[in-house]
Amino acid sequence: MKKIIVFMPAYNAEKTIVSVLERFPKNAIKRVSEILILDNDSRDSTYEKAMEYKKKRKLKKITILKNRKNIGYGGSKKRAFGHAIRKGYDIFVMVHSDGQYPPEKVLDMVGPIEEGKADLVIGSRVNALKGGMKLWKIMGNHALTMLENFVFGLNLHELHSGYKAYNVHALKKIPIDALDNDHIISSQTILLFKMKKFKIKEILIPTYYSKDVTECSFNTSFKYGVEVMRLVISYILYKIRLNFNRRLFA
Repeated sequence: MKKIIVFMPAYNAEKTIVSVLERFPKNAIKRVSEILILDNDSRDSTYEKAMEYKKKRKLKKITILKNRKNIGYGGSKKRAFGHAIRKGYDIFVMVHSDGQYPPEKVLDMVGPIEEGKADLVIGSRVNALKGGMKLWKIMGNHALTMLENFVFGLNLHELHSGYKAYNVHALKKIPIDALDNDHIISSQTILLFKMKKFKIKEILIPTYYSKDVTECSFNTSFKYGVEVMRLVISYILYKIRLNFNRRLFA
């Protein structure tokens, strides 16, 4: 059987982290080898809440770490990638600690990788407006996804969901250290998997935004959009043999 690690990035998630852990199905808890919670230098009691839950439930398979300083969304993800590779896991699945993505779907996410049908599985959000996502954000996501699909030669419903499962053996073949420390890491990994001709699959998941979900501000989302445009331009330059990002497109 494949060895599965669940990665839960956490930042100021004291109000939600326990409820997210409680939502994991019992068969999923039994199936995974480790749940890695990585607190990205939260300013609240996220770390303490997670430790209390682990002790109360006596779940030895939960590992709780805390970054000494905030290393960004991508920085935490890269640290978790390295952890999974060093410990010899086969599948890496990421579930946010704020409840935005359904932990109930975790086995659905890893299924295509276990069956050899995918190397990367994306949990693509549907009914976004009904689920509480702001209209301007939906429109931005759709516009960026259309652009990336066209330039990268993809046909995906969404490229910007944070709910992803990876074949760790495929992850070893991309330049993880060259990935960005911010949210653009999501598009970078999709593009690199496409360039390596790894299999990419989507499953549809419900959209869920509540007052406790960590939603990016307009300024942060705008910055992310600019980073996506920079990635698109870098890829175009690479295709015409003007590669100014040799570390990423090694």
